[in-house]
Formats: sequence, structure tokens, C-alpha cells
Amino acid sequence: MPNLKIHFEKSRAQKVLKTIIKDDNDFRTAISFTNKATAWYFVGLGGWLKMICSLDEFLEEFHLVHFGWWLLGSVIVFTFAGLFSAYYRVSSHRQKAILAKFQKED
Repeated sequence: MPNLKIHFEKSRAQKVLKTIIKDDNDFRTAISFTNKATAWYFVGLGGWLKMICSLDEFLEEFHLVHFGWWLLGSVIVFTFAGLFSAYYRVSSHRQKAILAKFQKED
């Protein structure tokens, strides 16, 4: 239910923004950020749906499409792999490791 999720997130963001925004510049920055976040959500959703179609075509090549468990299992595995990758990329552990690497190079 992507549209419902966006509605709830928008309501939550508005509550948070009311306490943070102090002037028009802050407002413009916040609106720009939320618009970009919403756009990237839909880009991610589109990529996920494309992944399902590509997996279906791949499994069809190997005549495994009749076994729906292959498609379901593959979608679950790749979805969790993508979520883990995104979580790892924004983790403080990775940021500290990259910072340490850059500081060593200086």
C-alpha cells in the first residue's frame, strides 16, 4: 500500500517540521528534501517491481516458472539482500571505516 505509507509518512513529517522550521528558507529546504525522498521511494519501488519481472523471465528460461516457490523465494532473498545493502551503506560503522580510510591516505 505505497500511497497509504506516503500519507502516514507525510503526516508524521509535518508534525516534526512544525517544531523545526523557523523561516521560509528552512521551509523550502525541508520541502525540497521531502520531495526528493518521495521521488526516490518511487524509483526504488519501480526497481523492485522490475526485479520481480526480471526474475520471472530468468526462471522461465530455466523452466522453473511453474514452481512459484522459486520466484517467491528469490524475491524474498533479493529483497532482504537489497535492504541489508541499503542499511549497511548508511550505517555509522561503514561511515567510520570510510573516514578512517581517507584519514590514513592523507
